[in-house]
Amino acid sequence: MSDGRKKVVCVDLATYGRWRGMDHIGEPVPGAQQFCSALADFSRVVIHTARFVEGEEFNHAAVQHVTRWLDGNGFTYDSVWTGPGKPVASAYVDDRAVVCRPEKDIENQDFDTALRMCRALVSGEPLGSQGSHSEGH
Repeated sequence: MSDGRKKVVCVDLATYGRWRGMDHIGEPVPGAQQFCSALADFSRVVIHTARFVEGEEFNHAAVQHVTRWLDGNGFTYDSVWTGPGKPVASAYVDDRAVVCRPEKDIENQDFDTALRMCRALVSGEPLGSQGSHSEGH
């Protein structure tokens, strides 16, 4: 499925609602399969989930469960990461990510924008025109 020379893009596909047990993942987000397929054209796709981090045996079962879900829903991917932390990657795609690049911000507003987005995510408010991190999907 992958070319070893491609850079890794780590993708968290699930939107977090509440924990409903290991057997519940939910339906794919519309467009997610096409997104992963297009991403695989130029990168290695690593599916990342922080849902399962309670020991090696539990993580092995989680990888199998997530893999069955991905395969059953027609996703293109290279591997699944359920361990603690994040795998090394060139980019991360996550519905709760906040981009902050102050070293490239000429107007010195990147920290302010990141604070507004963090505040909205923590409080559960819609991101609206605050610079949504999901633009382009």
